[in-house]
Amino acid sequence: MSNDKFSELLPVVEYWDEEKIFILDGPAIGAMFVCSPTAGCNDEIRNALNNLYKSDFPKNTTIQASLVSMPDIENNLYGYNVVRGNRMMNKDEEQCDTMADSIHDFYRKGAKESINESGFRFRNFEFWFTVKFDIKKTVPSSKEIAKFNESMRTVHSMLTSFSPVRANEFDYKRRMNVLMNMYGESSWENKAHHQDKAFVNKPLREMVLDVGKCVEVKHNGLSVKDVHGDEAQFIKSMSITDMPEQMMYGQMLNLVGDWELGHTGLFEHFMLTFNVVYPDQVKAKREVLGRKSFITNQARGPIIQYLDKLRFQKKDYDAINREIDQESSKIIKYSLQVLTFNRNEAEAEAFAEKIKGTYSRKNVKIVQDNYFTLPFVLGGLPFGMDNNYVKLSSRFNDATSKVGAFFTPHMASWKGNSAYPTFMMASRLGQVVNLDFFESETNYNIYCAATSGAGKSFFTGYLTNAIFGFGH
Repeated sequence: MSNDKFSELLPVVEYWDEEKIFILDGPAIGAMFVCSPTAGCNDEIRNALNNLYKSDFPKNTTIQASLVSMPDIENNLYGYNVVRGNRMMNKDEEQCDTMADSIHDFYRKGAKESINESGFRFRNFEFWFTVKFDIKKTVPSSKEIAKFNESMRTVHSMLTSFSPVRANEFDYKRRMNVLMNMYGESSWENKAHHQDKAFVNKPLREMVLDVGKCVEVKHNGLSVKDVHGDEAQFIKSMSITDMPEQMMYGQMLNLVGDWELGHTGLFEHFMLTFNVVYPDQVKAKREVLGRKSFITNQARGPIIQYLDKLRFQKKDYDAINREIDQESSKIIKYSLQVLTFNRNEAEAEAFAEKIKGTYSRKNVKIVQDNYFTLPFVLGGLPFGMDNNYVKLSSRFNDATSKVGAFFTPHMASWKGNSAYPTFMMASRLGQVVNLDFFESETNYNIYCAATSGAGKSFFTGYLTNAIFGFGH
């Protein structure tokens, strides 16, 4: 394994631009939708997700719904810079430009390093939705492509609340390149997305890891080595094995961080994924009905008074039967997984313990995926799941598609109202927020209120300087 190229372990072979599909090992074909997380939830989003997961997908279809925290705020910084410079006259220009440069550098540094004692970092959240269909041969037929794209049009229409963009080879390359090269010297840094390149003469998966870097598999994760052989990044996998018995829609936001106060949180970068596999529905339903009949027969008579487990099982199977018959739900296999991306192994272990403690307070149990690390990390990346991983990982549970809306991690923070911000702020979760009060159809009034000593005067000074530097 130490002699294998890391790129050969990634599932993406190439991208067909005209058909808008990724050709994958398996053989399989796939699509990836890059979406904006919502700042909350409502019945419209919930109903759309319910209908999406109830779609008639082929046998062994895999879906990964991922909320991803990344230090890639280069688009924010580009928009901030492009509207600055040469905006004022005389001696004020130098002072204003110096302050703008300092703010720019502060945000860029703060995306990779903590800016205060609580560990707060700036970040960009994205919601990724990937779908993979098995195909018969290495090259998909025109019929398979047509059927797949018909399904993807349906998926796209049900994701409209998240402003979905169907990813091409550049979108995939950029995001995977950020995940695998977060720290140290990175090829993506200092480049807005439109300034980055995907070389057409190189296989797509060979552009994920920067030139000169390699990956070492350890018992507790993957260590990414730089050109000098020093550890530049450490990636861990963790699996959520138990969720609260009763959940409300929107509760997944609690697993992202402290959205209410922001005092503590999961400020290092991670990816929270809801993995879904669609088995053969006829066979799966027959097995469920068989187990239901067995439990029902066992639960007859006075024995149910003494066996709580039997009573709860009967209740669960009755609910599953109702969801299948009355709500047209599908049978799925699912798992919940967290990948962490840290600067080194020590920080990764500390962050894993922090996640474990934070989740335990939410009545969520999570375990580290040690001693099987490479398949878990690869399986958690886009298009990474396959049949062997599902069978051997022992992490997948049976349920109906109704759980999909509850477990889909599509919530984070609002990103602002402008690509060219007057000034930047950050949410309690660390999301960089682009703001421009002049992007308004009514008036440009600003109201600032806070408790005594909270920083109103400092903020007003920051805002005033930003407005002058912006040119208004």
